[in-house]
Amino acid sequence: MAQLPPNQTADIIQFIEGGVGVGESEAIVKDAKKWSLLLEFSQTNGKSSEWISGVQLVIKDPAGLPLFTHLVDGPMILLNLTPGKYRIEATYAGQMKSIHLDVLRDQHQKINLNWK
Repeated sequence: MAQLPPNQTADIIQFIEGGVGVGESEAIVKDAKKWSLLLEFSQTNGKSSEWISGVQLVIKDPAGLPLFTHLVDGPMILLNLTPGKYRIEATYAGQMKSIHLDVLRDQHQKINLNWK
């Protein structure tokens, strides 16, 4: 089984990115319950979906100020966000997806963002 990619910190937020290959993606999914958020990125082509990387991710506070900006290297990213309200903006191939997210204490969320 592949090892979990290393923990990183940017803009005061801890994260792990990756998920390339079955072993690495399984390691991320296994560790995900310890993190407040797992984001997965995919694209639908015809009848099937495939993982994508190179998604520009911006996490904003309720006032719209960016807290975290990162070009994600892999189809998955684990994030340790403190409880609160956030706006997630993810851009791939010029198309932005935006969601509002409430992070609760001791609760894990998994969200898949899919481009068509």
